Amino acid sequence: MAEWKKILGTSVLSASLVFSSFAPVLGNVPSASAKSKVVHNSEGELPFINKHISGPFDAGMVNRDKVLTALIKQGVISKNASHAQQEKQLNAYLTKRANKAIALTADQLDQKAVRTDMQKAAGLELVDAGVPAAPKEDSVKASKHKVGSIVEEGWDGEVQTDQVLVLLIDFPDYKNSNITEEDGPVLMYEDYTKEHYEQMVFGDTTFKGGNGEDFISMKAFYEQQSGGSYTIDGAVSEWYTASQPAAYYGGNDANDNDARPRELAQEALAHASKDPNIDLSKFDIEDLYDLDGDGNYREPDGIIDHLMIVHAGTGEEAGGGAIGADAIWSHSWNQANPVVIPGTEGEAGVDYWNGNLTSYDYTIQPEDGATGVFAHEYGHDLGLPDEYDTAYTANSVGAPTEYWTLMSSGSWAGIINGTEPTGFSPYNKEYLQNKWPSSNWFKNVEYSLDDIKNGEKIVNIDQASVKGTNADAVKITLPDKVTKVNSPANGEYEYFSGKGNDLDNSLTTTVDLTTVANAEFKFNAWYDIEQDWDYASVQVNDGSGWVALQGNITTDTNPYEQNPGHGITGSTNGKWVPASFDLSAYTGKEVQIKINYWTDGAAALPGLYVDDIEVVVDGTIVVSDGAESDESVFTADGFTKSTGTTTSTHYYLVEWRNWAATDTALGRISRGKSVLTYDPGMVIWYVDNKYDDNWVGDHPGDGFLGVVDAHQPIARWTDDNSPATTRYQIQDAAFSLNTTDEMFLDYSEFFGPGVGMALDAQPAIPQFSDYNDYSTPDLIYAGRNVPKYGLEISVLDQAEDMTVGQVQLAYDDHQANVQVNGLLDTYSSNEGYNSLDLTVVSDDETYGEEVTVTTDVVNASNEVVVSDVQTYTSDRTEKELAVKLTLPEGLPTGEYSLEVNVNAGEAIVASYSKGINVDNDAEVPTVDNNGSEEVVSSPSVTVTVSNVVDGTLEYLWSKDAEPKSDSDWKSFNSGETLTLSGVSGLYYLHVKGTDTLGNQIAWTSNAFNVDGVAPVITLAGDNPLVIIQNSTFKDPGYKAVDDVDADVTDQVVVEGAVDVKTVGDYTLTYSVTDKAGNKTTVERTVTVKAPAAGGSGTDNGSGNGSGNGSGNGSTGGGSILPNTATNAYNIMLAGMLTLVLGVTYFVIQRRKRRLVK
Repeated sequence: MAEWKKILGTSVLSASLVFSSFAPVLGNVPSASAKSKVVHNSEGELPFINKHISGPFDAGMVNRDKVLTALIKQGVISKNASHAQQEKQLNAYLTKRANKAIALTADQLDQKAVRTDMQKAAGLELVDAGVPAAPKEDSVKASKHKVGSIVEEGWDGEVQTDQVLVLLIDFPDYKNSNITEEDGPVLMYEDYTKEHYEQMVFGDTTFKGGNGEDFISMKAFYEQQSGGSYTIDGAVSEWYTASQPAAYYGGNDANDNDARPRELAQEALAHASKDPNIDLSKFDIEDLYDLDGDGNYREPDGIIDHLMIVHAGTGEEAGGGAIGADAIWSHSWNQANPVVIPGTEGEAGVDYWNGNLTSYDYTIQPEDGATGVFAHEYGHDLGLPDEYDTAYTANSVGAPTEYWTLMSSGSWAGIINGTEPTGFSPYNKEYLQNKWPSSNWFKNVEYSLDDIKNGEKIVNIDQASVKGTNADAVKITLPDKVTKVNSPANGEYEYFSGKGNDLDNSLTTTVDLTTVANAEFKFNAWYDIEQDWDYASVQVNDGSGWVALQGNITTDTNPYEQNPGHGITGSTNGKWVPASFDLSAYTGKEVQIKINYWTDGAAALPGLYVDDIEVVVDGTIVVSDGAESDESVFTADGFTKSTGTTTSTHYYLVEWRNWAATDTALGRISRGKSVLTYDPGMVIWYVDNKYDDNWVGDHPGDGFLGVVDAHQPIARWTDDNSPATTRYQIQDAAFSLNTTDEMFLDYSEFFGPGVGMALDAQPAIPQFSDYNDYSTPDLIYAGRNVPKYGLEISVLDQAEDMTVGQVQLAYDDHQANVQVNGLLDTYSSNEGYNSLDLTVVSDDETYGEEVTVTTDVVNASNEVVVSDVQTYTSDRTEKELAVKLTLPEGLPTGEYSLEVNVNAGEAIVASYSKGINVDNDAEVPTVDNNGSEEVVSSPSVTVTVSNVVDGTLEYLWSKDAEPKSDSDWKSFNSGETLTLSGVSGLYYLHVKGTDTLGNQIAWTSNAFNVDGVAPVITLAGDNPLVIIQNSTFKDPGYKAVDDVDADVTDQVVVEGAVDVKTVGDYTLTYSVTDKAGNKTTVERTVTVKAPAAGGSGTDNGSGNGSGNGSGNGSTGGGSILPNTATNAYNIMLAGMLTLVLGVTYFVIQRRKRRLVK
């Protein structure tokens, strides 16, 4: 799609560029004058720059009804399909044809390059084209006298006459005058004679239709439209016969293009060169491309100026008749390169082309064609663009131009379609006036918005189709439109390549690399460049010429032979990307480096932006330029400093249209079995040079040109209530003091009984206000998005015969607006936090209308989740409305927006939008310790919870991962440290509370492996334990058990001693510490008592030992020493010897034997 769309926009784009230079803003104007505004020394004024190129197909020429019938007959479209399906299939067919045909024009898009190629072929010096001499400007005073009928005014200025050569040619298998009623011809004659075409093309006023009707001639059409300053003359040949059958020229090739229409034009000229009644040299009086560069465009150049080919049979754009799909589709094209006409040597007025005459541009029309198709194609020959949606976007709904202009559907107007073309748009006339400044195409009154702010302006405007003493139109220039493209990568500025066609702009600097080893060129890049057609590049010149460098953002693909080598094309998708280029191949030299931006002749995209440019040498930055300084190391040729915004011109053209002269057909357009009327009155065109096409499907409501529809209700099909296409919506676009016509169009012939389209008559609307909505909400492609400045354009009066209208231009600095108070940034779905309690202040700026204020909460998918609608009758005072919106439960967390629209009737007069957040996700506590796999005796966690309601925080330590409902929760404050002790096992910390949006906080930590319980030591035997003096002591024993470490008996440490010889109380201490550090200590009291009278010592031990012992329950002698279960024998022995006196050697030996045993 990109390839052919790009080409389709050529003429539109170049025309819009021209007009941008023809829109000066006036200062204070004491008395307004209607005149042409001319800017000189501009390349855009070169007449050939805007040359229309379409290839062998012109979608604007299609007669949809006839093509639909033909395609059904051919089986391309199903005859049993519904009308909606048939329309869809027709649109697909037309889009495919346009796509294929326009691709053939790629090599002729750059008209400067075409001119250069011609100069080379002609052997001429490659000098630039000259700018036509500036004429003396004349003007007419704007009038605001009482409105009466038009006072016609003749033209006494210079009349430009162009010579048109009309060549008739038929085919061996299809002779002229064989058209029948079954072919569905536009004009039906028994004999299509040379004289018929002489009258239709060159007749002074009218020519006769097949039934004796009077239809306007092409000559009369152009004379009326130009105000008598332009006319045509020429010759019509007899019928020639081509060498091949019709299908040879018009049959569709593999790409669905007419096969050889160029050859047919060449054959016709070859015949003409032999025709004694045709003097071809008379048709070379213009140097359209100024090949010799002298600025004189009215001199011979050896090329036939205006060539019209008429082929036998009907055109494929109207069904093709008996020839069908093999018929030629009417179009305006060229021969790719000037082609020498055989037999013309010495006939040229110049010595180029070896003195031969050549052919280049041509138009081709069918035998049954009427003035509409001839005038439309000839308009292209004069450089006029198509004003319809050339890309057939949005299912071919159409742009808001249609029958209001010849260069859209106006070529097919009339009671017999095509016989009564409607006039040019004021945009076309402005172009032609600037092309020929001494002419009378367009004499307008011009005001700037500032002029209107300084006071109301009243202007009388004559009907556009007849020249009178009043202005042709009013042009209202607006402040330049500012469009944000991007933001600089750093700082406030960046370098911008420029946007447009035929650019060759650069940033250049010189770098000394003579003493370096490595070098790199770097910058940040943001670009949106037409893929594979336009290119940026980094180039180096070491004295031997410029060479493109390969870098990380370059490509070598070159599908259209446009790539300079290592080119940069496509898009960074709205992002800045780093660009790097290796300069090491140029070390040892002084070189020039440049960033270049080159574009061809069509489809200008935003372009290239660069920032933070650096040259790095051996790791050191030697050149740095971020576009922030007033001075730069780079020389700019076409590049500029930018803040990331672009400006474009836009303006209104206000005209008065009426059913008269060339606009007669606005009151009688045959559609189906009915007649469509376009209501007369003030027609406002909005020209927006931000756009270079009218592809409304790509940008609904926007485009380079369109009418503003005064009446927004839409026409609909009667069978399914679907919207009709744009041509039926803008039939009531005019502002006036009259009600509109009721519309009913009967299409039962095509789509079945009762099928048609209808729209009730609409009340008069005399005032345009840019505060109003003209976007046609029910069919956005038919609307216009107009900027809101406070401009009002009103019809104050109109002549009874509608030939003159009086309009007032005014400014209202008080715009409708709406404000919202009480809106918070964040809400939730929880009760108490889910209510938007607002005060909406509506200032609608209307009076007596029912005003509807709609307040919506909208999600990211543009779905309304809750809405409030209130109405009141406006009285131009502010209204305060209490609005309460309750968010539904379960609303997903995310970004939403509050949208408020104030509607007066169907128009949105004010709106408000602000983002809000819905947060149904509870706050998550922040902790410094979240679980432990290692055993800890007493975990501690510091818990911080933001945006929490005071007094709602509670915590719980639990062995359960999910807390039980009857758990014993404890309160705490955010920031406190929560601890756990005296327990063992896996424990979880649970936290709950309520955040400031009502969300319930429920948080659980990871598990803590807790051992907060000390081991338990169990002593065997008595405690206290009583023994008799001088007896032996044996510890009864002990056991130590831990909840986590299990049996830790071997870890017990026993301290203390018992002196069995001395009566008294002795304490033995038993202690053990587990791995978590928990320690347990127990004591045993041993009492040594004197023996009773007559008694003797006893042994409280067991086994075969006696005495007292220590350690892990083994027996021993002496006293108890500090010990562990791992005491060695020699330590025990030494202790006994040291601490216990008087113990017998026998005891020691006995102890030794026991240990050794």
